[in-house]
Order: sequence, then C-alpha cells, then structure tokens
Amino acid sequence: MANRSPQRRKPTILSKDWGSTAVRASLYPRHQGALLREIWNQHPNPWYDERYQEGGFCPYLYLNDDGDGVYLGERIDLNRVATPSKPFFAEVPMTNNEFVKAALSGPRAKTMWERIDTGLKKIIETVFRQVVRDCNETTKGGPFYIDEIALAYPTYWTEVERKKYERLVREVLSTFEDECLRQVRPQIVFHEECLAAANNLFSTITQSDAVMAPLPTNRPYW
Repeated sequence: MANRSPQRRKPTILSKDWGSTAVRASLYPRHQGALLREIWNQHPNPWYDERYQEGGFCPYLYLNDDGDGVYLGERIDLNRVATPSKPFFAEVPMTNNEFVKAALSGPRAKTMWERIDTGLKKIIETVFRQVVRDCNETTKGGPFYIDEIALAYPTYWTEVERKKYERLVREVLSTFEDECLRQVRPQIVFHEECLAAANNLFSTITQSDAVMAPLPTNRPYW
C-alpha cells in the first residue's frame, strides 16, 4: 500500500521588501544546499520601472473614494488616483495626493486611516496567498513552513513605522490557517533595505533577464 503520509515540511525564512513601485518577497530555506526561492507574481502589470516591478506585487492604494475598493491588486482604475502605499507606515506620511493630505488633517482623519490600514493589510494578504502556494509545493525542496519573517525597512524609519508594519503583518497572519504559517509562530525581524542588495536578492538565474532586461523604447506610459 502506498505511503500517503504528508511530506515533512522544512523551515524557511520569508524575506519581504516593500518598495515604492513594487512589493517583493523571497523564501530562504534553511536546509543545506537549498537555493533562494523568489515569490513570483505571475500576472504583474508594471507601473514605472519594468526591471524592478516584473514579478512583484502592486503597492498602490485608491483612497479618493470607495469605487471598487481600496486595493485592486494588478487592476488599474483610470478614474481614480493611485497612491503609493509605503509612506503610510509613518504617522505623518509624505504624499502628493492632495485629497489624502486634506483628509488626514481634517475631521475625516480617523476614517481615512482606517481605509489606509485596510489597504495595507490587503497588500500583505495578497503576498501571503502566493507565499502559501509556494510553501505547499513539493518540488524544489518543499514543502516548507515559515519560522522567521525578515522585513526590510528604509534607514529613516523609526520604531513607530516598524511597530506598525509588524502589527499589520501579525493581524494578517492571524487570518491564515495554512500549516506553513501556523506550524510555529514566526519570529519577525527587521533589516535595513539596500537597493543594490535588493536587486541582487530578487534576481535569480532563471529570472534575472526578465527582471534586469533593458527597458523597451516603445513601452506605454500612464
């Protein structure tokens, strides 16, 4: 009779980099001889820099009105202003969206912050859904469970921004029941981001050409 017992999972570190034009993630399996596994968004819609956005997750929020939602993933709503999400980890975010600036300094501030936090958590949830799929693959050394989450942050962030980031990640984690995220309570650590390191980190042998290829001269602009 065939052995139907589940394959034993291996521990891995999840690394996450929340950039201005893309959110990226990778798995670092802990077993000897393992290779870095990039969390690859299969259907990206590049916004600005295709070399960096390719394979990443869209980080833009729609905050001007309800529309179809605060976070649309890879869909683009041409009737609303897409706003980069990274500044909203700060207590006083730097944003060029005048509507959001006014809302955050007026009587609607509480409602706007709730909307922003909802969007940030939806981005994290979108990334984790792909992480779960990758961790459950039995090829390339899997399946895995995550015992540590390494979050990259810019050098100018304070403890305030890091605490908010960790809180949002923990809140999203609590909604997942998959074994790769529930086998242990992952430790969350922070490391300073570095653009050069990020470019090396997210370029694999098979995907480096797609990530770092020259920009086409006839590419559309939004």
